[in-house]
Amino acid sequence: MSNYFEKKLIYNDIVFRYAKGKSLKSGNEIHSYNEILYYIDGGATFLSEEFKENLERNSLLIIPKETYHNFKIGNQSKYERLTIAFPDASIAPIVLSQINIIKNINEIIQYIINRMLEILNSENHEEFSVFMYGALLMLISEIKFDNKNISKPQLRENAKLISDCVEYIDRNLMSDISIKAISKGINASESNISHLFKKELGISLHQYIIEKRMIYAHKLIKAGEKPSKIYSECGYGDYSSFYKAYTKMFGHSPKND
Repeated sequence: MSNYFEKKLIYNDIVFRYAKGKSLKSGNEIHSYNEILYYIDGGATFLSEEFKENLERNSLLIIPKETYHNFKIGNQSKYERLTIAFPDASIAPIVLSQINIIKNINEIIQYIINRMLEILNSENHEEFSVFMYGALLMLISEIKFDNKNISKPQLRENAKLISDCVEYIDRNLMSDISIKAISKGINASESNISHLFKKELGISLHQYIIEKRMIYAHKLIKAGEKPSKIYSECGYGDYSSFYKAYTKMFGHSPKND
């Protein structure tokens, strides 16, 4: 029996979500939105293309959109977090320049987050939508003001190889990317690339390429492109394969975006 618990509030395109419990699974994520995540408890490790960081209680993560990341959750029954998802990066251009982490949040940030959690757990939290938006702006302003506590997570041991691989994929999203092509392009062995990618990022190279292509497709569609016209730009030889991959990742047809 699941002990999952969630409270969610939506204001315009901003989603505030407090959640805890066993239904919060570990997994790979590449979002079409920016995210601020406040980690409360549960023993979790954060993975990205360059970093591996064991999260401490009350850590604050700032994750720009279209950035691959992964959470390895230790104790799912105790896992607890607050997330704020928003598509518009203009409200926090400096804060969202890269993945950042704040391990020692100050009293003001703690107070803002506590008020958000209090409202989300209240009976009539929808009445406080405008307040939550204002609290988000205050949170971002305080993060920018108190930026001495912002730290970039430590580079992983094999960061250079992973970085080279990611850069090659980004440059060749419209091509038929194979492990052989990547190997030749970055001058590394196929077995080493495949093994390290899975070990370090927690995702297969093949699946990573699919998810990066889907995010790119999502961006094109949101810009007004027709799904039936862009599949080749996203590295697919036919619309059917593109359609299936897009629907699997986003849970709906590309025509519904």
